[in-house]
Amino acid sequence: MDAVYSTGAALALAGLPLSRLAGVRPVYIDSLARPSAPSLTGRVLSHLPWVPVYTQYPQNAKGRWRYEHSLLDRFEATQGQSMQDPRRVFVTLGTTKPWQFRRLVDRMHEIIPANVKVRYQTGVTEVSDLDIDYTSMMSDEEFQAEIAAADVVVTHSGVGTFISCLSAGKVPVMIPRRASFDEHVDDHQDQIASVASSRGLALRREAHEVTFEDLRTVRSLSVRQRCQT
Repeated sequence: MDAVYSTGAALALAGLPLSRLAGVRPVYIDSLARPSAPSLTGRVLSHLPWVPVYTQYPQNAKGRWRYEHSLLDRFEATQGQSMQDPRRVFVTLGTTKPWQFRRLVDRMHEIIPANVKVRYQTGVTEVSDLDIDYTSMMSDEEFQAEIAAADVVVTHSGVGTFISCLSAGKVPVMIPRRASFDEHVDDHQDQIASVASSRGLALRREAHEVTFEDLRTVRSLSVRQRCQT
């Protein structure tokens, strides 16, 4: 191994700077999750001259920050089949404690017809009072299988789930959690959803405004991976 790469989180602060003691070159690539400015982890690492720092957003390429490309560059959305009602929907809320996202569950329960199969991954969101098919936590294998089996995925606007949808060939409906509803620490998920929507790789909606017609729209779309040169 001649290089070690990190794409964010506090763990990078502990391990990445020390990698050169083992004779391994450290490289930091900031997450897609912070379009407006580098993450806190990235800002700290940018002060270490032996750690090259890369951003996935050209507007953040200042000072030591370099931009070459984004992970999203490899994906493009295409028009697939004609618009049809989805038969199976997967709704994923994320698992980060202590944040709940009951607004999205209530909206899905309101707009999706009873003849559509809906599976929820709820994390810490309390839904025991509802007659729905849900699992709090899923293994990665089960999670990826649910994405693959669904006609439509409706998701909180987390990067990991978004990339999983694209890799499975699906354009998701992305619903950002809002700090004003105590659903997350800030509104960075809205930035992620906006970037995804601007590239045509997701349909961004607020929890209170998403409609069943939106689900029909994304079912007619698909995602393919561009050839990398």
